[in-house]
Amino acid sequence: MHQICPSQVLYLIDTLNSQHSLLDYNRNDYRAWNGLGQAYEVLKMYPGALENYQRAARLRPYDGQIRCAMAESYESMGRDTDAIKCFERVLVLSGQDMVAIIKLPKLYKKIGDKMNAVRCFRRSLGYLHEYQADSEDTSEACLYLAEYERDGGNVVEASKYAKEALHSSSDRHREEARAMLQGFGHVSEPLLDRVHSCWSDFAAPEDRNR
Repeated sequence: MHQICPSQVLYLIDTLNSQHSLLDYNRNDYRAWNGLGQAYEVLKMYPGALENYQRAARLRPYDGQIRCAMAESYESMGRDTDAIKCFERVLVLSGQDMVAIIKLPKLYKKIGDKMNAVRCFRRSLGYLHEYQADSEDTSEACLYLAEYERDGGNVVEASKYAKEALHSSSDRHREEARAMLQGFGHVSEPLLDRVHSCWSDFAAPEDRNR
């Protein structure tokens, strides 16, 4: 059972009191139900969070942010299929929700749905190129797509994705990319080292001195 510290108990009591006061006045106040959901989520009480988010969603069915909160509650409860359905609905409603775009391919990957994972990783990679191209989410997408292309016999496309993953801040992702490129037999170890060395030159001075 999740352990709650005294300050969290006080937070929950204050939030419950304030939100229930709003609901006593108006049971159709979706903000109050959403606020209760957020309080339970902060305390990692995900079933309670989900129940309140669902009440809010019934009152505001086209609100992508509430649906996204529901999806994250499902995910935290291990209900991956329900989380996927919610995140897909979020993208229907809002189109460019960052959380849904990043999390959907990982959930499809987790449940073993390769084709949907590929579809969503491609979408997330396009988004990441625009907003945060050097993140670990980027290299994860690149590696998954590289493996997919490699398994389909498209070595050129697989190499392109693997080379991009060499720029990752994740040591594990860089090593996976290095191993994949060496497996193709057309990239030498010294060249891989130079690629990583050149990329490291762009790091902040404080990062290089660690």
